[in-house]
Amino acid sequence: MGMHIGLAADRRCGRERRTFDDPSYFGPERRSGLDRRSATEGRGFLNLQPFAAGESAVCVEAGAAAGHRLVARNDHHLSSPLVVVKRLESEFAYVEADAAAGHRHVLEMMSQLEARKGDRRTFVCDERLERLNTVKDRAVYVHFGDDPSSETEYLCTVVIPGEPLVFQYESATHERAAWLLLKRCAKVLGYDIDDVKADVRLGSLSLQPQY
Repeated sequence: MGMHIGLAADRRCGRERRTFDDPSYFGPERRSGLDRRSATEGRGFLNLQPFAAGESAVCVEAGAAAGHRLVARNDHHLSSPLVVVKRLESEFAYVEADAAAGHRHVLEMMSQLEARKGDRRTFVCDERLERLNTVKDRAVYVHFGDDPSSETEYLCTVVIPGEPLVFQYESATHERAAWLLLKRCAKVLGYDIDDVKADVRLGSLSLQPQY
């Protein structure tokens, strides 16, 4: 299968699936994508995205949801977004890839880092801004699994060049249901699975946009 950038209605197999920009929809796409929101009153919340390997973060909020990240094995290079999507398409029944959503995601991350100029702005954040600006046009949001109608058996992340993949879960039920998908994802990409702790304050994470 080829890489499909941008979502088309005919790719939404299973039950009818609405678009990312439908504000009244809170199905798997709405809860797990770039526009991820809580199920109550449309309030936004924080998600996580990785720093490149070896960095220390200073812009991490406490209380973020636990999750996992996939990292390159034995200091190998991380795959490009194009390669990641193609490998996912070879493994899973459906893969939705959206370059525009990935681009918006990175811009929002940069906006949050810029807003910290008078707060905890450091050389690390400056370096991160420079790196994100370089790769923002290549970032791709992906949502994938085997059953498009499932509320729990899916995974999603934003593939940012040169950075690990971070996955978070809506609930313990979602984490359990998606575990085998995560293992298959790691295997097809040749990555290792690392835990992301809920109480991380300093580490290799930065914030996804808040809505």
